[in-house]
Amino acid sequence: MKLLLVILCFTGYALDATLVQASSSNTPPAAQETYRYTSAPGTRTDDRAKETIFMTYGFTSNRVMLSSQTLGTDFSQTVAITLTPEGTVVSAAFVNATSPGGKVIQQSRIRKENGTVDVDVTRRQKSNTQSIQIPEGQKLAVDASLLYLMRQFPFDTKEEWRVFMVDFSGQSVTVSVRNQGTELVTVPAGVFTCYRMEVRIDVAFLKATITYWLTESPPHFLVKHLGKRGPFTKTYTTVLDSIDFSTP
Repeated sequence: MKLLLVILCFTGYALDATLVQASSSNTPPAAQETYRYTSAPGTRTDDRAKETIFMTYGFTSNRVMLSSQTLGTDFSQTVAITLTPEGTVVSAAFVNATSPGGKVIQQSRIRKENGTVDVDVTRRQKSNTQSIQIPEGQKLAVDASLLYLMRQFPFDTKEEWRVFMVDFSGQSVTVSVRNQGTELVTVPAGVFTCYRMEVRIDVAFLKATITYWLTESPPHFLVKHLGKRGPFTKTYTTVLDSIDFSTP
């Protein structure tokens, strides 16, 4: 289970046109945030093990467009997610490709329809479609949209969220989200006072805590991430390298 671990970003590989149409707005963004991260498994620091991640938020009056891409030595993963300003998922698209060469391994589309999530997955020219029921009373997150949803968290309370997460393979899990206080975090982009947000997964084969450090000051962007990406992966550490806030 490639557990939605929420740090994807966008590479030079372009999303299929039909996927882009399913997950983007025709309105140009009024403001934009761009972040660059470096991610690596375990204690490895060699360049071959590192992944470069770019994440961009584009904002219009009624939509947030989240684009992300992860670049490894032999792959690229591209994500495009459309959200409401409150963090509700509208649609999402994903392409996993080899690099160099750009051979597509997987394409996925996700669309929220009332109380369900429709997931279309194509691998090796075989397609599968499923409709997943969203548990009543739970917030929905699709992959990296959890990062934007957590910006809406009531940080000054002891509230706990139950979030239903769906990934681009069509797998799903409910997680709990808590604020565990503030910490000073040093990364290549600088020193930030952050909320330590813990996301806990408790299922039969995977009991794990994934930690996200979000800035205490708005817009509460991601500074650091620590956790597994699935039941059998190493623990990955992701750190913020640079930030760019702009108005196109």
